[in-house]
Formats: sequence, C-alpha cells, structure tokens
Amino acid sequence: MFTYTPKTTVSYENLVKTIAMKHFKKPLEGPVKLSITFLIPRPKYLIWKTKPMPRVLHDKHLDLSNMLKSIEDALNGIAYRDDGQIARIYMEKEYHAGDEGPQAIIEIESIETEKT
Repeated sequence: MFTYTPKTTVSYENLVKTIAMKHFKKPLEGPVKLSITFLIPRPKYLIWKTKPMPRVLHDKHLDLSNMLKSIEDALNGIAYRDDGQIARIYMEKEYHAGDEGPQAIIEIESIETEKT
C-alpha cells in the first residue's frame, strides 16, 4: 500500500507542530477535547470599505474533515499521545472578519472523567 501526502499538507502540518511544541511540554493524557475555528480568506465580493465585515460561514469547496485530519496528525505526540484520545471535537469554518486574517484557532484541553 502506498500513501501520498502533498507537500503543502506536509508544510502546514510542520507549521502546526512547531507552534504546538511551544505550548505543550508533554502530551496530555486521557480523553481530550479539540476545538478548531478555521478562518478562511474573504473573497472580493465579501470585502466592504464602509460597513462592518463580521465572520461569515464558509460553505464552499474546502473539506472540513480533511482540514481536521491535518491538525489531528500534526498534534500527535505533542498535544496528546495519539489522536485516538480525542473524545470531543468542535469545528467551524468561516470567512475571517474584517479585523482578522486567515488562521486556525486551536484549543485543546483535557476532559475530566467522571468517577462514579
């Protein structure tokens, strides 16, 4: 079996890894919650000079599940031991607001397990 990861995906994953290593001294243990907001560049038809430009939901060609996979893979061994630990995922894909730029906002936290 042969798998291929495009160079742009490898570069993006490496960028996410580099940033994550600055925030995690060691991987989290146990179940984790992953929250991601992908802010996509605004197209010209959504750029206004005289009125506010709030975030707008993005429903075009970018596949949210593929975007998630890149983040999950990049954080393996850094934010958590394995992406199998992810028990909750919250995601959004929006065009960025007028005072923002394209980015991925990622939050990772341990989920306290309930003891009965």
